[in-house]
Amino acid sequence: MATMTINNKKLQEGLKIIKPFLATKNSIAILSHIKVSIEDGNILTLKAQNSTMSIMVECEADAGEGAFLVPLEKIGLLKSDTIEVDGINVKSGEMKYVVGEKAMQLFDDLKSVEVENPDYKIVVEEKQMKLVYRSAEHKSTSNRFIHGFLVKSNGDVVSTDGKRLALYKTRITGENAIEAIIPIDAVKNLTGKGLLSLQKRDKSENDRRTTVDFKLEYYNKDFLVTICGAEAEGSFPPYEYVIPAEEKLIHEVKWLKSDWSDKYKVFKALLDKKLKKVILGNGRIYVKNLTKGSYEEALPFAYPFKQGLNADFLNDWFSIMGDAQIELQERESDSLVISTGNVKYIIMPMSVN
Repeated sequence: MATMTINNKKLQEGLKIIKPFLATKNSIAILSHIKVSIEDGNILTLKAQNSTMSIMVECEADAGEGAFLVPLEKIGLLKSDTIEVDGINVKSGEMKYVVGEKAMQLFDDLKSVEVENPDYKIVVEEKQMKLVYRSAEHKSTSNRFIHGFLVKSNGDVVSTDGKRLALYKTRITGENAIEAIIPIDAVKNLTGKGLLSLQKRDKSENDRRTTVDFKLEYYNKDFLVTICGAEAEGSFPPYEYVIPAEEKLIHEVKWLKSDWSDKYKVFKALLDKKLKKVILGNGRIYVKNLTKGSYEEALPFAYPFKQGLNADFLNDWFSIMGDAQIELQERESDSLVISTGNVKYIIMPMSVN
């Protein structure tokens, strides 16, 4: 029997970071397990995999050694600083559970991606990547490219759900051309700044075509989080054509977050659950709801068009990025552009009817 001493508060913090990446129900049962170990003498290490990525969470711990598996549904049983491991039996204080006899071997046999000699690296920031995350499609769809965000070695990070597009220009250019679609869930819990690395590799020994692997590293409090995986399959749309040239942006207004927030709190309950449409026009903002009533109020700036826009898309910008510098094109049927230093956010208008 091996006895491990692990600060339970620290263990639970690490498990809280890694748990959202995993599904409680999996066709492959081992993917609902987390491996907990003490490595290199004093590094508490938590590892897990889902269908597309591997996740590792590390922090300093008391000296020791040993390893055990915890199924997601058993996390609540780990309440003691002392963990006793005896083959398939795991005991924490008075609580204990049993794992499959071959579970640890099955877990260790899972294949994972390693990125050791990256061809391209960029630093990505939490706020900008949160907007990129929100702007990607998360529902099941046949258009697979919109389940991830595009990274190009010209410094562009791009996502779209077909109705809006977020472009984050990192200004870090690679020496060699490389691009990849990264699964969107890789950044859903990014905190602070992350280092994103891309590395080309042959698909197999007999297939000389290349694919791209990625690694994202960032700190969440005391924990180093490392996420690795292969690029998502599919193709990304030619986003450059969606971004209007500067000379086409002929009208500019600034909308303060405080003004938007005050209005949004009032009309939010009136929005159609599906369309989420708000209308801007003639210097006013409108929401029409045949059953709940209507909302109308003056805008704090002149607005030359009458456009329908998705209120949730606008709110994503204000809640994440703050004040909005809005740029309009020549026609009200053209897209609306919100920009700040290194981010452009493009929203397609809706019918006002």
